[in-house]
Amino acid sequence: MEARVYANKSWQHIGKVTEDGKIYAEGEWCFRDNQRADRTCNASGRSDSKGNYWPTPVSDDDGCPYKGPDAKVGQLVMKDGENGDPQGYDQVGFQVTKGMDVWMTINDDYFDNNDGYLDLRFVSKSDSWNTGQRILSDAEKGISQKGASA
Repeated sequence: MEARVYANKSWQHIGKVTEDGKIYAEGEWCFRDNQRADRTCNASGRSDSKGNYWPTPVSDDDGCPYKGPDAKVGQLVMKDGENGDPQGYDQVGFQVTKGMDVWMTINDDYFDNNDGYLDLRFVSKSDSWNTGQRILSDAEKGISQKGASA
């Protein structure tokens, strides 16, 4: 499974999981495009780039779909099925099992001022075991976003 999840859309149907594994997300998106330097983050709600970004905790009274432990605005959120319980992305990806019906969105309550997307990558449990490690992201391999070696 390779897919994208967009910051300017609510819950997006990613698909059914055919094998146990993990879903990883790479890239950055913006959750307030008029404050781009302050509101651009990665899937875990943190920033990989330079700027004034500081993680924005989710309060109990806002409209974000995920309010669990360590919830942040801009964080990638997943649920199993249209009515599943949302869970927040952390730095080790989402653990998924065969048969799950994956839905994802950005942890925000307003989508019109968001832009960008995250690339999703599925790594099956069997592939992970065969290589002895999870597949590394481009950043971890030292490859820039333009594909040139660092």
